[in-house]
Amino acid sequence: MTIPPNGQFHNPGYEHLKSIYLLKEAQAIAPLKAASMYILPLLALQSARLAIDEYVNLTGRKVDPAWDEFDLKATPIQERIAYVFGKMGRLPSFESDTWEEVLALYETAGLIKGDLSEMRRLHRDEIPEEFKDIVVEYPIYRSLAITEQAIDLLLDQSDFNSSLSRNEALTK
Repeated sequence: MTIPPNGQFHNPGYEHLKSIYLLKEAQAIAPLKAASMYILPLLALQSARLAIDEYVNLTGRKVDPAWDEFDLKATPIQERIAYVFGKMGRLPSFESDTWEEVLALYETAGLIKGDLSEMRRLHRDEIPEEFKDIVVEYPIYRSLAITEQAIDLLLDQSDFNSSLSRNEALTK
């Protein structure tokens, strides 16, 4: 959570979530060429991972004032989610649809290596096969749905007012 100079709270998780919506819109209007067919879903998958990270951090800071004192980058997402839920007196079920899908999303997003902007100049037959497989498994709408479900669970299970929208969670 950061507070910009204007004093308003800023939720980086919502910014990443918003980028998935924008990527979805861009894909709907973009011509069907390699750049839009492959880059946009891969970017959405990475944005989904970042959005979930930030909402876990948001909730973590809410339930534990010392949240930022441990190495978040070295702690796997499953451990961070379990820790947050434990602080709320709950146990997450990683066999449930949502958390199981979140873990799979993280694993898949971790396979994306290199600079995706380099793919803009490639033709469809030059796109690496592993990226083509990822795009089939994680079209933008699926990355978005998993992200929204995870965020909703985090906000609903924490003591954030459940009537708040995802982007308002920090401002109230």
